[in-house]
Amino acid sequence: MQIHNNTLIAECSTYDFKEMLERKKVKSWLKSVSAFANTDGGSLFYGVNDDGVIVGLEN
Repeated sequence: MQIHNNTLIAECSTYDFKEMLERKKVKSWLKSVSAFANTDGGSLFYGVNDDGVIVGLEN
């Protein structure tokens, strides 16, 4: 995994970008975590939009 010009470049074949954690819909992002944990694995990147740009997470 590399960061170049504030863009995350993931070198894995199975990954998912999540721009934010929805505090009111906790089950939605926990389902993603559970799905990756119960399969062959992969990488979840929180604070990254669908274009791979790092946007960070709010406190």
